[in-house]
Amino acid sequence: MNRLLKRGILKDDKRGVEGLPMKLIIISVIAVAALGVLWLWMPSGNDLADVEFEIIDGETPLVVGEEYDIMITARDDAGNRMEGVDIRLTGSGVHEGGTTDNDGEYTFNDISPEVSGRITVEAEKDGREASTTIMVL
Repeated sequence: MNRLLKRGILKDDKRGVEGLPMKLIIISVIAVAALGVLWLWMPSGNDLADVEFEIIDGETPLVVGEEYDIMITARDDAGNRMEGVDIRLTGSGVHEGGTTDNDGEYTFNDISPEVSGRITVEAEKDGREASTTIMVL
């Protein structure tokens, strides 16, 4: 203890080493809390991240009055396909819904836009959402 006082490490601090463990505990608690927050922000690989569409036997933009089969694929943040995702098509006179199968796909058959604009593809699972749009001429 005298050597520490002579080196100036414990100068003017009458508590000496007694306060050090409490400071270490406080710093440790803050560090663990910070790591917990960072852990929650990291992607888990099972959260809905993306929704894609494919026009079967057709191209975009869609044309008013024509019929289309539209396959939707939902993916998680690791790129894996997700089943059980609720899918909605809305806009341009289209109002349809469905749920993805085991392959993470759902196909809407005979979709016929009534007005030009856009069809919004919305996907939702466990409170997480993703969307994209399909142009209609």
